[in-house]
Amino acid sequence: MKKKKRHVGIRVLVMIPVLFLGIYGIISNLNSLSSLRNVNSSAKNITENYMESISQMSEIQNDVQTIHKLALSHIIATKFDTMINIVEQTDELKVKLEKELTDYQKFVTKDTADAYNDIIKNYKLYEYTLNDLLAYSADSKTSKAYQCANNEFETYGNAIKSNIDVLMEDAHTKAADAKSDLSHAYTVSMISCIITIVISLMAMAAAVFVVLRMVVMPIRKTEKELSGIISDIEQRQGDLTKRVTVMPVQELAALGNGINDFIIKLQSIFHTIVENSEKIDYVVREVKESVVTSGDSVSDLSA
Repeated sequence: MKKKKRHVGIRVLVMIPVLFLGIYGIISNLNSLSSLRNVNSSAKNITENYMESISQMSEIQNDVQTIHKLALSHIIATKFDTMINIVEQTDELKVKLEKELTDYQKFVTKDTADAYNDIIKNYKLYEYTLNDLLAYSADSKTSKAYQCANNEFETYGNAIKSNIDVLMEDAHTKAADAKSDLSHAYTVSMISCIITIVISLMAMAAAVFVVLRMVVMPIRKTEKELSGIISDIEQRQGDLTKRVTVMPVQELAALGNGINDFIIKLQSIFHTIVENSEKIDYVVREVKESVVTSGDSVSDLSA
């Protein structure tokens, strides 16, 4: 017994690109989420860490410079009220500066720990020298005040500035690296989106191609062949030995086999009708011959 040929179903052919698109969509969305996390993390580091640390260190630098200017102004001040006012401003800035240095500690890493510790050490010496400078100035020891300002006070101030420059450079470098990571994450996200769009279009095109190639065109071919057979039957020229083409698609193959089975049964019915018609013609001829023979016999008897 001949085995029936197995045909691929339309559902399988259509579902392959759709399933592929769905799986790829899930993977692409997961990659997009990962890229978004990277973008968010990089942006957060830039805004909350690096930019904030740069801003806070700039504020520290400005406060140190302001204290330095106030200390020099105290030396040249001639009025007692002015000196008192300068001392009060300096004390306020010292409190603010100490708080800023304490707050900056959260931005300190292993790479910047030494520079930060040097700032703290130099600031303590700077503050101690500042107190001496103000004391000399208040005591009208202008020469000693200038000597202190041009030596220890200047030295520790420059040391703090150098430490600040190290921390600022490190923050700028890390900010640039974070921006580069952000740009890379953005590029990866864009490429992923473009690939997803291209694959989606390809999957859609494949689905449309499958439907047209495996469904629409075969149905039109079967319809044309069936219409030809029916047209021939209507013109009494029907050839019931013709068969519609069985397509290599499960559902359409079942349709084609069903139509062919119907034509076979119709052919069998017509064949039976033709055979019975021939038998009837034969019986009619036999009866007619019998009648003629009987008529001749009756005529002979009458004679």
